[in-house]
Amino acid sequence: MSADNPNPDGTSAFRGLPVAPVREAFAAAPRDDELVQRARNDDPRAIAQLVERYQKKVYGIA
Repeated sequence: MSADNPNPDGTSAFRGLPVAPVREAFAAAPRDDELVQRARNDDPRAIAQLVERYQKKVYGIA
């Protein structure tokens, strides 16, 4: 048992919930300027993130 992973089976001490999804949920999202730079370099994941982030705003204006 360690501070990072309280239980050796990969669950948290709180009701046996998996630890990894909690960490992923609080991971910092990339900034727009980082995504734009990656999109300019043809990174499909960055393009998808930008579309997902702004599609409602764009279509709301149109």
